[in-house]
Amino acid sequence: MAGNQRSAIHIILASAGLAVLLAAAAAYLSAVPDYAIFFDDLHWTVATAAAAAMAWLGYQHAREDAATARPRYWFAWGLTSYALGQFFWDLQGLAGWYPFPAPSDLFYLLIGPFCAIGFAAALQPSDPARTKGPGQHHAGDYWAFGLDAAALVAAVLAITLALYLPLNQSANPFQLGVLVAYPVSLIGAVCAGLVLMLTLRPRPALAWLLLLAMLLVMGLIWMLWNALVLNSAVGTGKGMNLLFSVSSLFAGYAAATWRVEPSRHALYARLANSIRYLLPMALVVLACTAIILTTAFTDMKRSMQVVIDTAAILVAVLAIARQSFLLKEREVLLKAEGEARYLEQRLRDLVSVSDDPIFVCRVEKERFVYEELNAAALAVIGRSPADFHEVTPYDIMPPDLATKVYALYRECVAVGQPMRYDYCFESPTGTHWFDTRLMPVRDETGRVTHLYGVARSVTDLKHQTDRLQQLAADLDRARRDAESANRAKSMFLANMSHELRTPLNAILGFTELMERKVFGPIGQSRYEGYLHDIYSSGQMLLMLVNQVLDFSKLEAGQYRLQEAEIDMGEVVADTCKLLDQQAQAKVLTLTHFRRPSPNIKADRRALAQIVMNLVANSLKFTPKGGAIEVTTGLGSDGRPEIMVRDTGIGIPPTEIESVRRAFVQGSGATRAAEAGTGLGLAIVCSMAELHGGSVDIDSAVGRGTTVTIRLPASRLLAA
Repeated sequence: MAGNQRSAIHIILASAGLAVLLAAAAAYLSAVPDYAIFFDDLHWTVATAAAAAMAWLGYQHAREDAATARPRYWFAWGLTSYALGQFFWDLQGLAGWYPFPAPSDLFYLLIGPFCAIGFAAALQPSDPARTKGPGQHHAGDYWAFGLDAAALVAAVLAITLALYLPLNQSANPFQLGVLVAYPVSLIGAVCAGLVLMLTLRPRPALAWLLLLAMLLVMGLIWMLWNALVLNSAVGTGKGMNLLFSVSSLFAGYAAATWRVEPSRHALYARLANSIRYLLPMALVVLACTAIILTTAFTDMKRSMQVVIDTAAILVAVLAIARQSFLLKEREVLLKAEGEARYLEQRLRDLVSVSDDPIFVCRVEKERFVYEELNAAALAVIGRSPADFHEVTPYDIMPPDLATKVYALYRECVAVGQPMRYDYCFESPTGTHWFDTRLMPVRDETGRVTHLYGVARSVTDLKHQTDRLQQLAADLDRARRDAESANRAKSMFLANMSHELRTPLNAILGFTELMERKVFGPIGQSRYEGYLHDIYSSGQMLLMLVNQVLDFSKLEAGQYRLQEAEIDMGEVVADTCKLLDQQAQAKVLTLTHFRRPSPNIKADRRALAQIVMNLVANSLKFTPKGGAIEVTTGLGSDGRPEIMVRDTGIGIPPTEIESVRRAFVQGSGATRAAEAGTGLGLAIVCSMAELHGGSVDIDSAVGRGTTVTIRLPASRLLAA
């Protein structure tokens, strides 16, 4: 929508400009005076109407920007009144009535007051409810603007009348009033615009410069036109009419595109303030010049001298009032500057002693520059105040962190709101964690020019948090381990109650039968089988109790190795002989392969226990017809090793680690319905670790299991 309005303004300007040129050419080339007057009036009418239309389109375009819309609104009304004046002029032409002054003069003159009001409206804040801030003004600004504008108008009027009125001494008072009204109206609006420019200090722009220039041109042309009309010397007025049309068109375009953007140039601001402070003195000089000029015309009417003298006196009065206002304003300014310096110094003192790093970052087009860093911030980056100069984040941070900081700064500038973030900073002084609060600072135009930041160190808190999290994780893991151990022990007790009860029942039952001599005297052959069963049950009880006792010692750290020089192959061979009968009873093949190896330093009983537990597990979980191989010797890495391989039911991969723990039996134990405590492999792992060795388990369901015990090479003895 905005783009369409801008296009419409340019179309109107181009179309009306072409129409003005064609009509002016027709008026110039026409040999018939009436036709020439018609075409002159036509292009003047087209120009004023187009100017009003462009001004109203510009106002509609700026409706959402109150600071721009208010001035454009009054400019549009001024150009509309100017167009109405031309309409009445056309009516006067049709009637052949050209009085001076005429009804059209009233509407022509209104353009000045309306434009002056528009310039004054530019001082109003966008939001009256807000307090004074960048781009806003208080009541003193309006008084200063009014005094400056009125004094400048009076001074320009006095000097203009001193040069202008002597040429029109034949005018009556009413006509003289109209002559004076035109410079007061149009040049007064120009003066208001000039004072506004000194107050707002805008950047040079075509729109407002063009509007001031066209108002000035229109005022001068009207002064000359009226003087010629009054003296009946206007002639055809073709050239002046064309100037009226051109100035009207450009004034309409300037009003439609009028916008003020304050300049941030410091020298410009100081120059504008200096001109405003010197303006009263310059105006007094102009007033005195006007009075001097009146004395140069000895035949000037007394009434004209009174008018010029009055204007000059008014200038002096306004200049004095403005000077008094400036003095009061200066006192207030000096007091405010003193308070500001005091507050600034206090703030700097507070910032300098703060333990939190504080920084001021300047926002540029493509980068961010640190202008100020307090002592705490300098200490973090390892620099002293004497060594500090303006730097960017890439100068003091690692590239990845600087890129992250740049992104955060851009986000803060884009959003325009305070934000908070944390980050880790690796600096020459160590690793620091910071919780940073960032605040954007705007200039009078609302653009973010700086970022103020306060970074609070949370390094200690971060370490404490990490420790607490680690402690919580350790506690949670210990809780899970305790719960798992508790469940395992509960299962162990349940299993042990069955394991202990079964051989005890056999022992007690067979012993009772023998005691009561149910089958006759003790010499009966049937009792020999009972004695064998009693012996086997006792052996099983002894094994169970020994395993529990061994594991209890290992778990309590009370198991002590009785190390001596042993032949590892011999120990394993003896152990296999003890278990060979059980293997035959289960129709299994137990084979021992012994590779040559030096003697080692180890605990004979512990080594035998390791082999016995591993082979017993293989016997338990290997079906009939299977094979068990035990291999001893040196491994490929030169370390002593014992390998027990069977063709049993195997262990699922998910259970390999769990069967290493105490009281845990694999799912295959249930399927095999074999007795056991679940301590065998746990005891193997513990005894191997006591020797500094390791236990590797390789198994697959249905393909058997291979357990390899590897002892450190340091246990080898010289051959």
